[in-house]
Amino acid sequence: MVVRSAVESDHDRILAFIARDPIGWVDADTYRRYQTSGSYGIDRIWLAEGDGRLLACAVWYGSPTTDHPLILDCLWVDSDIGAKAALGGAVLRAGHAAFQSSGAQHIPEYHLFLKPAWQNDSENRLEVEWRRVAARSAGLTNELERLRYEWTSDVGLAPPSTRLVFSSQPGDEVFLDVFRRVAVGSLDQETQDTVAAEGLERHAR
Repeated sequence: MVVRSAVESDHDRILAFIARDPIGWVDADTYRRYQTSGSYGIDRIWLAEGDGRLLACAVWYGSPTTDHPLILDCLWVDSDIGAKAALGGAVLRAGHAAFQSSGAQHIPEYHLFLKPAWQNDSENRLEVEWRRVAARSAGLTNELERLRYEWTSDVGLAPPSTRLVFSSQPGDEVFLDVFRRVAVGSLDQETQDTVAAEGLERHAR
């Protein structure tokens, strides 16, 4: 088995691979768009293959204008592989090592976008769990779960709130003061980590 970065001729195989992913959110159109723009650069896609067969794939996203990726968008391992977490972790570690050797200061976060009540689906739970194990083995040990709410037109509009008052402000200091205050005692893990690493003032700015 070989773990390596992708080459241009791999794209069609990767597209066929991701179409079978039960919890993936990156479809073929999204992949092609980001690949064309450079966000999914060749150096940001890592594969495992054996006997010419694609076994696993990890795709990181980053701005086309930056040297290093920002986020791990996708991690796939072939359904026939028994030790998915082990193989997935090996691909992630290879990618991380390459990014750090080229100057990256931090390993990219891994974002999973899951359907509501995914915990009630046994297949989804298994898919999430092996990815968790793979991510931890590659150094991604902090977990943060966020709920995302989406308004749809069939719900209708709520009446305007009378609790909000809008007014103009003379400068940015008012906003900075708000950002400072809401960060103190925040339950959001990312906010806590940023304040601890950079300080309250820099976080607010």
